[in-house]
Amino acid sequence: MPSRTIKVVFACGAGVAQCTAMDIQLRKFFKEKGWAIETKKGNYGEVPGTFRSWKPDLYITTGGTGVTVPDSIKHFDGLPLIINRGKEDLFNRIAAYLETIE
Repeated sequence: MPSRTIKVVFACGAGVAQCTAMDIQLRKFFKEKGWAIETKKGNYGEVPGTFRSWKPDLYITTGGTGVTVPDSIKHFDGLPLIINRGKEDLFNRIAAYLETIE
């Protein structure tokens, strides 16, 4: 599992409420696993700059983004974190991906 801090960018329409809700859920999951996480939140227009300057590992959104995601950043649909349906499956997919980058 991750031996370093994982950087995550959350994006939604305004970059506030839904990003915060997703952030809280993912932080709980990481804490349960004993993994370190660092996050940034923003709207879809802000994230390309964050990709360039911060180089995150994960990009989690509330849906279609219209944003080109670099190959080095894995995108996940974070809607299950908002609606609390399919959350465990999303956590399993994130964990499986993190195993491939360590």
